[in-house]
Amino acid sequence: MALDPVPDHHLAGLRRIEFSPEEARCCPPSVVAAYLQRERCICFYRLPAWPMFRHVLHHEIGHHVFALIISSKVKTQWTQRAVRRGAPASAYGATSVGEDFAECYARHLRGEPVDSASAAKEAFMRELVFSGAPWTLKEQQLL
Repeated sequence: MALDPVPDHHLAGLRRIEFSPEEARCCPPSVVAAYLQRERCICFYRLPAWPMFRHVLHHEIGHHVFALIISSKVKTQWTQRAVRRGAPASAYGATSVGEDFAECYARHLRGEPVDSASAAKEAFMRELVFSGAPWTLKEQQLL
């Protein structure tokens, strides 16, 4: 149910989504989950209430998409165009370009406004990240 709005090609190469509460002792209490790029895994350390769980899951999938699905040209465009045209999607999104992308990705999936100051990020998500156009994707599909 939480994965229903995620395009199938955005999940390519994602090996697993797991719950590892034993790993929670190694991270601050504010850390609920992480995308482990080397393992191509989303690891939940704590299970939040349903609305927050969906947001965190979609946010971590956003990290996977940024790291392994979209092309380097699209990443460069995100960094150069979309980020400069609007405020970060959240306070957490303000911490880095990758976090802002993941926050915008999660909000887009849920149909929430991405950026109240500008439509640039929403258009970017719709036209470049979610379009599925071949030129927006990395050349090799992950298996």
